Amino acid sequence: MVNKYAATAAIAETYQPEPVSTQDMTMEEYKEYISDRLSRIPMHPSQMQNSVAIHISEAGFEAMKNDPEYEEWVIGGLEKDFASHDPWSGICGGHYVVHCFSATKEEYRGQSWYPAYQNGKGESLFNQKAKGSFWERRLKRQEMEMQRVQRLSALQLQMMQGQPAALSQLILGGIAGSDINI
Repeated sequence: MVNKYAATAAIAETYQPEPVSTQDMTMEEYKEYISDRLSRIPMHPSQMQNSVAIHISEAGFEAMKNDPEYEEWVIGGLEKDFASHDPWSGICGGHYVVHCFSATKEEYRGQSWYPAYQNGKGESLFNQKAKGSFWERRLKRQEMEMQRVQRLSALQLQMMQGQPAALSQLILGGIAGSDINI
């Protein structure tokens, strides 16, 4: 019999990020590095309806940065969770998962429940627990990036149409210098 989920499980095992020295990173750079790693973790098809929140405390980031084994425990645990087949998700309309990491393995807390939990209040409970999570912050960053790209595109169009005000707006701060990536 062919295991139709073996390919998905193998994705997490075959994806290996390039070796990176985190010791020379600032904490903000390290958080971006972890954010990128989390964004690349594949999700098993049976979990596509799930809502997942990941919280990593400042102490958790510090511990991960200083202890590569702890970092791999966190990332590896999420990879295993995301790669797992969940036959009940499809039947129940997905489920809600909250992962909370702090400075030690012993402080880790994970919760999951289905939409019908507490007489159908599963979603509102998740929304409360997901505030400030990795995915929520990632979505806000993506929305800001889209707005920046739209502003830049509009200015480029104006410049192509021969509107010199667009060039001066770009030069004089219509878009912050950090908004322009060349």
